[in-house]
Amino acid sequence: MAAATVPRQYHSTAVLLPDGRVVAAGGNPEGGTSITWEPPDPNEEMRLEVFSPPCLFRGRRPAIASVPQ
Repeated sequence: MAAATVPRQYHSTAVLLPDGRVVAAGGNPEGGTSITWEPPDPNEEMRLEVFSPPCLFRGRRPAIASVPQ
């Protein structure tokens, strides 16, 4: 599988999208893109990544058939 481009170490999350891709987000305490916070946080990471598993490109794509209530 492909490696992430940004370390996702702090409050990381991954969300499965309806089309089978995965959104990865989370902080990067070693540095990152800073935005204006009060007080300022130079380690705030605001980038998201969308991962497309290889199975999405091999024939019929998987589908979510059901979810818990």
